[in-house]
Amino acid sequence: MMNFVKQIPIYLWSLISLISGLIIGAGFGDHLSIISSGTHSALTGFIKIVPIVIFIALCPAISKLKSQGGGGKLAASVIGWFLLSSICAGFLGVVFSSLLFDIKMSSENGMIDEAYKMFATLNGDSRASWPIFAIFFAVFTGLIATKITPLQKLLNMFDYWISNSTPVLSRIMPVIVFFLGITLGVNTGATDSMKYYLMMTLYTFCLCGIWLIIYLFVVIKLFAKQSIKKVMREYFFPTAVFAAGTCSSLATLPVNLTNVKKYGADPSVAGFVIPIGAVINLDSSALAYVAYAPFIMTIVFDASIT
Repeated sequence: MMNFVKQIPIYLWSLISLISGLIIGAGFGDHLSIISSGTHSALTGFIKIVPIVIFIALCPAISKLKSQGGGGKLAASVIGWFLLSSICAGFLGVVFSSLLFDIKMSSENGMIDEAYKMFATLNGDSRASWPIFAIFFAVFTGLIATKITPLQKLLNMFDYWISNSTPVLSRIMPVIVFFLGITLGVNTGATDSMKYYLMMTLYTFCLCGIWLIIYLFVVIKLFAKQSIKKVMREYFFPTAVFAAGTCSSLATLPVNLTNVKKYGADPSVAGFVIPIGAVINLDSSALAYVAYAPFIMTIVFDASIT
């Protein structure tokens, strides 16, 4: 029996913890409000120190890339990819919401003006100034570390911490996700709130499912030539379950880094790409802004859109 339990993947334990927390939180919301408040405060506090986590994760990666001579090419590729994926995701959101809510895709303004407004809106009140500053400072530190031995030793220590955090994260992840589930359950415990939450979950599932299929068959299978089953089992599911509890790419950052390295990605590349992606995150932002606004206005507030 114990051997069977040990063979159950961590992400399944996390999924069980998340669902259990949601049920308990929704059923005993009045009695668990203090747990919800405490979990929310802890998550908010962690997000505040995320710039430090980004700095610690990004510095060693930049230093390694510089020593290997591939930093400039990788940086250009990452920026180009984020821009391309943002445009594609935004277009997907426009098409999906236009078909579902019968909205005209064109307006009296030109395409360039509309695109500018979209990307200007994405920056909005994102409060990402500190993470962005952490990225720039980490890049600068990583570039000069190769010439300063004590600084390089410090970055090597950072890299050791991150690489050896996997066992600890694996043990505590189901517990953390359980409390996150309770928080979500308490916050959406009322009948109407739960109904809207489930509807948005289904809407999110459809949108993310389409976007995931594009990633799986175009990016992973066609370009990267990786096994879709292996990527889903060893990287996507363990990370997605935790992300479902935090609803934050920044809060999911340590788990994301750990899982992608366990899968076999180059640590220096992963340490560069994922922290930047957690901050910029333009593809999901573009998808959310253009697809969720019609949903909120028509379903939740029963307002007509012209």
